[in-house]
Amino acid sequence: MKNKMSCYNLLGRFRKLPVAVLVGATLTSVSCTTEERIGGQATATGAVLGGVAGALIGGDKNREGGAIIGAVIGGLAGNQVGKKRVRNLQAKQAETDRLADRVASARAFNRDMYAYNQDLNKQITAIVQEREAKRALALAKAKRAEVEQKLRDVDQRLAVHNDPFISSADPNLVPQLNQERRKLQSAVARLKAIERSKGG
Repeated sequence: MKNKMSCYNLLGRFRKLPVAVLVGATLTSVSCTTEERIGGQATATGAVLGGVAGALIGGDKNREGGAIIGAVIGGLAGNQVGKKRVRNLQAKQAETDRLADRVASARAFNRDMYAYNQDLNKQITAIVQEREAKRALALAKAKRAEVEQKLRDVDQRLAVHNDPFISSADPNLVPQLNQERRKLQSAVARLKAIERSKGG
């Protein structure tokens, strides 16, 4: 309702202006979204410029007709310019969204690794406390294989984290993941020591 009232007010205020200006004001005032506003403004600008040019070309005898024709042609041209601007805006927004998704994914990976290492410490402690040597040895070997795979996953992920766009968006991501990587390396060393102590 606000847009409609705005449009009517403009039409009332500028009733005596050329048709092209009225068209331009209307198109600009009723646009809502950013894309619509950009398209409306470009179309309106084209219509105004085209209307003025058409009125001048039409002269005194056909000023109104020239203004209308010029406004239509200028509006169409402006509309194409507006569409191009909207496409560029949408492409930039899509790239921004992709970057945000990648940063969010990197943060989630770091959180998962932190939680994994917290739980891993408890599991290693349980293996150490296992009284049966053969079972402790088997558990230690299986857990070490799992942790070594996690290390490979982290190494692959570090390559993603080191992407300039991601690291610039959140400079803490790489240091945090490197810290979790060192915890994994320490866990591997502890598990190897358990294997040796259990006769592995």
